[in-house]
Amino acid sequence: MQTNSKICIIGAGPAGITTSLSLAKKGIRSTLIDKAVFPRHKVCGDNVSGNTIRVLNELDPSIVPNLQLEKKTIEMKGVVAHAANNHKMKIDFLPLEPGTEIPSCYTIPRIQLDNELIKKAKENPLIDVIEGFNVQDIHRQDNGILIQGKTQAIFTNLAIICSGSNANFIKNLHPVEKEDNHFAVGVRGYYKNVKPSEHGDYCELYMTKDLMPGGLYITPFSDETVNVNVVVRSDVVKKKKLNLKRILAETLATHPLLKERFSEAEMIGKLEGSGLFLATKKRALSGDNFMLVGDAAGLIDLLSANGIPQAMLSGQIAADFAAKCVEANDFTKETLADYDERVFDRVKNYIKMSKLVAPFLSSNIALNILLHGMNFIAKKYDQNNELRDLMYDHEATKKLIKPKFYYKLFFGIKNSEALG
Repeated sequence: MQTNSKICIIGAGPAGITTSLSLAKKGIRSTLIDKAVFPRHKVCGDNVSGNTIRVLNELDPSIVPNLQLEKKTIEMKGVVAHAANNHKMKIDFLPLEPGTEIPSCYTIPRIQLDNELIKKAKENPLIDVIEGFNVQDIHRQDNGILIQGKTQAIFTNLAIICSGSNANFIKNLHPVEKEDNHFAVGVRGYYKNVKPSEHGDYCELYMTKDLMPGGLYITPFSDETVNVNVVVRSDVVKKKKLNLKRILAETLATHPLLKERFSEAEMIGKLEGSGLFLATKKRALSGDNFMLVGDAAGLIDLLSANGIPQAMLSGQIAADFAAKCVEANDFTKETLADYDERVFDRVKNYIKMSKLVAPFLSSNIALNILLHGMNFIAKKYDQNNELRDLMYDHEATKKLIKPKFYYKLFFGIKNSEALG
């Protein structure tokens, strides 16, 4: 059986839902397909940060309050990063917007976040949701693309691909090279009976010798369970012949800061793995009759391994360009010509920070230099208005990669008393 849809969105995660809901706000119908039947688990760090919260509020102001009301979220007060020699940096998150007390980070399991989002899509009369559609093949035909599933097919003028980093069918439409130094692999497990951290409601990052460049991340949930995930760049995994499942288990059992906390822990379910296209390289994101969005576009932040905000921001942009295509009745690469640059410009801070930090994550010495420097900055931003303002500056990354910023910080900062 074959059906037609002017716009078909492949993947109903945050990228796909954002694209479909943004199109619906413009009065444009779309078909949203996913291989899973919701609710379903998704390998993720399970953090919802500032830009994600802002996009959620734009899509539907009831989403975050609904999750809070159902006690599915927990506010994160900050992050603690531990280097291989146990040197640590602790930094508090500022409010979502200046002058407010609105949290800028929550944790919530993806199964709950994505289920809330898919409900919004199903409630919208302009979104046709098809679950259990496992794409077997995808190829271009005249004026569009044929998406072939096991028992049905969809012909679409515009395929918006939001299917993550692991969808092999993309190569049939658009060549995607998985370069090991721009790709990462990870495993994630959920645990109960974990003793609380001394830091309370803080995200935790542990960078050990075996995991650099990469790390072990711990995220607490409202039901007192935790997410533990390990992410390492693919070239390092191959060079060192790492077994990430074994490393995760050994780290929890032997790390001096974790072994006591996890001594009575029990895994919930099983470890699950995933691949990640890192935002350390620009890739082509569009062509005749298609756009790549979110993880499929390679927008994962190297430092945090987080891709949700970039997924949602790129989904909004994809909806803008899809609307242009519909208005012009032209779905060629010419109409989509500026999509790539719009996306890269919107997420440039994530990309620049990934490139800036990457060299420091390759050795203990470099990593400790980075953490000592960040620790100094963390201590000073509480005392210095200029530094605190950077946290709300959309051009912050541009400033942070300039030597002039650090010269002013160490030698010429306006609030000289702060340096003590």
